[in-house]
Amino acid sequence: MKQEFLEAFPIPAKLVWEKELGMDLEFLDVELSSSRFDGEEINAIIGVSGNLKGNVIYGFRNSSALAIAGQMMGSVLKRRTKSAAPFSEN
Repeated sequence: MKQEFLEAFPIPAKLVWEKELGMDLEFLDVELSSSRFDGEEINAIIGVSGNLKGNVIYGFRNSSALAIAGQMMGSVLKRRTKSAAPFSEN
């Protein structure tokens, strides 16, 4: 994917994010990579096909992913430190 196409992804993603989740979105980094990728703690991979082909990867910190899931579930989720359950509702 060419660098000029890279700029087409953040603005629509921000608009959808803010409309659907009611949360602000700030991109810390937008980069083009054709080789090894070091992601964040949680990564969402979206395949693109058609005139453009490839993958778009959105990386999130664990705290951000819990905030997103909590917003979607209508509750606050917190990571448990000593439990078999990956998160708890509070």
